[in-house]
Amino acid sequence: MMSESGMRVSGMEGDVVVQKNVFVPMRDGVLLATDLYFPAKEGKPLPGPFPAIMERTPYDKENKYAEGRFFARHGYVAVMQDVRGRFQSQGEWYPFAKEAPDGYDSVEWVAAQLWCDGNVGTIGGSYCGSDQSALATLNPPHLKAMVVAVGTSNYHTSSMRQNGALELRFMIYAFRMATTSREALADPALRMALEKDYARVGEWLTRTPYKRGSSSLRYLPSYEQWLLDILGEGDYNDYWKQRGYAIEHYYQEHADVPTIYLGGWYDSYARGTTNNYVALSRLKKSPQRLVMGPWTHGGWGVSFAGD
Repeated sequence: MMSESGMRVSGMEGDVVVQKNVFVPMRDGVLLATDLYFPAKEGKPLPGPFPAIMERTPYDKENKYAEGRFFARHGYVAVMQDVRGRFQSQGEWYPFAKEAPDGYDSVEWVAAQLWCDGNVGTIGGSYCGSDQSALATLNPPHLKAMVVAVGTSNYHTSSMRQNGALELRFMIYAFRMATTSREALADPALRMALEKDYARVGEWLTRTPYKRGSSSLRYLPSYEQWLLDILGEGDYNDYWKQRGYAIEHYYQEHADVPTIYLGGWYDSYARGTTNNYVALSRLKKSPQRLVMGPWTHGGWGVSFAGD
């Protein structure tokens, strides 16, 4: 099978045909690596077009193999994409804040393909929940439904910061994500240095304020800049009002599509999840649904937190 970009199918199993690393162009020319899972029979793709389900992740689209096969077997084209700057995708990764335009462009690219019937839904949790809400603030015409799990409404008030107070775990997040950066995966010596810093990340939590160049993050400028920004920007200012951070600031512009908000009472995103549901169920005509349970962040089925 050939894509419109001329890339050949690189994997084929049973009733699903998998096309790996199709590069989807963004408005600034950056290409995002995307795996496509097609419904198939006897090794051949079924005639479409089909609705599509898309997940955009910074955690390696290769880990979405099971989900991709599941949706393809149920009559969808599953679209699994590495976000900008992560794994196989081009560009620089700057966490959370910059996902709205890339998400919009990805939805509209999918809808324009001959194998898609123009209906695109999105799924995902945590980062992959919030990046859905970010793209929805731009109201892409072909976005038709979302399942937003443990996402946020405002990173300054109820996620990365809590009413302005930083959750220091996001400092840990910067060091952890650096160990799987494109640069680290390409350079064993750099990866070793980053893993060494991550192994002693507890020390960095006692060395605040973090100073530029004081760790191996200096070799990953966008990662280090993000860390400096979230540490230094304490007030609710224009930095925190970027679409990827402050979903609630753009509720009026937000897509009016059926959405399930899924969250946990033991999750620090609980307020963001419920805020999105309450506000958008009042503002929008499409059905909005909320599912909350006694779960931690992404810990479905774990009905306790703490001792």
